Amino acid sequence: MAIKEGKEIKAREISILKKCAMCGLCQEKCPKKINIKEIVRVERERRNIIADIKFLTKEEILNALEKCIFCGRCESQCPKQIPIVSVFAEIGKEKFMNKKGAITLSRDISISEDAQVLLVLGDANFPNGAKELAEILEEFLNRNFIVFTAGDAAISIVESNLKHENLINLGSASAGIHLIEKIIEMAGKKNNKSPVGNFDEIAAHIANKVGLAAMFWGATTQGNFAVAQGLMRLGIPVIFGSH
Repeated sequence: MAIKEGKEIKAREISILKKCAMCGLCQEKCPKKINIKEIVRVERERRNIIADIKFLTKEEILNALEKCIFCGRCESQCPKQIPIVSVFAEIGKEKFMNKKGAITLSRDISISEDAQVLLVLGDANFPNGAKELAEILEEFLNRNFIVFTAGDAAISIVESNLKHENLINLGSASAGIHLIEKIIEMAGKKNNKSPVGNFDEIAAHIANKVGLAAMFWGATTQGNFAVAQGLMRLGIPVIFGSH
């Protein structure tokens, strides 16, 4: 192991102290237990050195916390035993308390049998979840898919700022049934049969003739599992991911 060479600091360069975060880790490692934090603090005040601190905006804080996996390592290293994970969890609540569906709803659904359609449900509530979901849907949209979103998945897409003419929001989580209703209605007209009492024929037509799939991304409720089972009975492929 090489010995680290010392760097000579002149009086005018001592302003480098403004970069100190005052975390105290250097003091903790000092074999002589010198009060380094206090020395730095006093010298900064005496020389009128302004700390180099960048204050984050509320959005920047919430975006940074999206990457947190709440492992607790930072908490175990804190010399003041501050419950950092609990603090982060409380701050993160603001994101979900202020979750608003400030989104444009579709008035009516009209698709052709030849269209490639993807229905997206679920809640991408995990680190970078909204970003990952947006990247996936962007790939489908670039391949000329018509993508329908509903519920928390729609809100995640709004947060990611993904916009496309073939990206359609249906509304609340239960609104995905409107798309299925239109698909069943279209299949019935193609076969000249009523959906009532002709479930097998309708499902066979959807499975073989309609390019429709459903994707449940992120956290999924029991209600969504029930919806997924109903979709599979109709011959619609279902994808579950990522958690």
